[in-house]
Amino acid sequence: MKYTGNLSFYFPCSVKSSRRLDAFNKRWKRWHWRQVHHIHHTYSLLTDLMDMERNRRINESLLTHLRKTISGGKCNDELSPFALKCMQRAYRRNREDNLFAKNVQYLLSRFRLTYNYEEERSEKTMLCEGLLLLNVNADNSIATCIVTLHFKDLTAEEVILLKHLFYKRLLVNIQERECSMKIPNDCSCCTAFECSNGDVKKQIEQTTIQDYVNKKFCHYYMPSMLDYDVDYRARYSFLELHDDLPEIRFDKQSPICNFWKCNKDDSFIRQLYGMFVADEGHKHVNIAKCHQAFSENISHRSEYSLYLCGLNAIMVNHSKDKRKRCKEEQKLFEKRYNSPQEDIHAEHIEGLCIPGLLEECFPSFLKSIEIHYLINKVTTNEIILHDRSYLYPWIFLKRLILLWGILYELDSHKYHINNDFHKAFGIPEQMESIRQEYNSLLTYTLSFFMGIIAVLTMVVTLLQLWK
Repeated sequence: MKYTGNLSFYFPCSVKSSRRLDAFNKRWKRWHWRQVHHIHHTYSLLTDLMDMERNRRINESLLTHLRKTISGGKCNDELSPFALKCMQRAYRRNREDNLFAKNVQYLLSRFRLTYNYEEERSEKTMLCEGLLLLNVNADNSIATCIVTLHFKDLTAEEVILLKHLFYKRLLVNIQERECSMKIPNDCSCCTAFECSNGDVKKQIEQTTIQDYVNKKFCHYYMPSMLDYDVDYRARYSFLELHDDLPEIRFDKQSPICNFWKCNKDDSFIRQLYGMFVADEGHKHVNIAKCHQAFSENISHRSEYSLYLCGLNAIMVNHSKDKRKRCKEEQKLFEKRYNSPQEDIHAEHIEGLCIPGLLEECFPSFLKSIEIHYLINKVTTNEIILHDRSYLYPWIFLKRLILLWGILYELDSHKYHINNDFHKAFGIPEQMESIRQEYNSLLTYTLSFFMGIIAVLTMVVTLLQLWK
């Protein structure tokens, strides 16, 4: 069985708080205060902030200015601060979340990837169309490189191998193209980045995807501008399969291992599981383990299924016709909206270029990655070593500030939040652990300094008595 779809990998990093980001945040705060003041002065509704087109234009113009500042003036004003038309519509559609979001995006590269490998004494070539994007969140200073590959008619083993290009950092050939961005009138059938097609720019032989991404990323951020290095381990992935695949259904007739027995061929589930978690030995996996991975479908539609396993997501399409008809019905329903002329009018999302974008999962999945990265860099020594001590104040005070930054991010910037993604990433449990450590460290810090003050007071008292 062969599969067609798109695969995205995310490489996040933490950038230092620069003058550009600080100036932008201050300017954003001032404009937001002016907007709120105008609403109060005119006795208007506070919801006008997210309903009126004028307020959205102000926010996007501020983000466009930041985008031009970071990119050195290179900017597509029609899409800015977004990289693609479909991404623009996806972010604009969630009006309430988009009111607070501070994301700027860049189209770094458009390329064609080829990988040559040997199989049964013959040489084969795997071909994919690729896109490299950069998203910068000015709120938490997280920059994320996003590599999206479009593949067509690949076997399950080849899709797994495609993931291993990232995991094992295998050598590939890249044919880079000019990023001649064209604003499409209709991108409903777009799956392979047709809007950014351009002439061949250069050929890069025998390089890894991570090396190629790093070279492109360094045009915007040098290593000295990063607070933490880019996480190139390819931990976060989103796979979307475009084929009409059977729906995984379970029944409770078989009590073996307390798992439900699938009414489809086990080989299909094993292939799906292998592509899901990049397991090349999927043919030998315990079928109960496969059932467990697909036991919870968080999709709200019957036309597709969405599964999560750790830091990986997979979207399985069941009927392209039904899915297209569902979107058309939604579009027809939105035509009934008779909103005021000055208000924001609904925009229909189209295109399958970025996994999860059509179903409005991309912004929340990206936000979950940012939060997980922030937590991971503080709670583990995977990226940088953290000293821990209850004796030296400069050590536990630094840790206290780091923990407070994580709590502030999650408690204050509550936009594009998806509880299913957070649960799969283990964010609630990690946040509870961070809160407990923060409260314990805060209590210890107060006791520590109160003890110092008490000792100093006693010393001063003794000196006065001695005199």
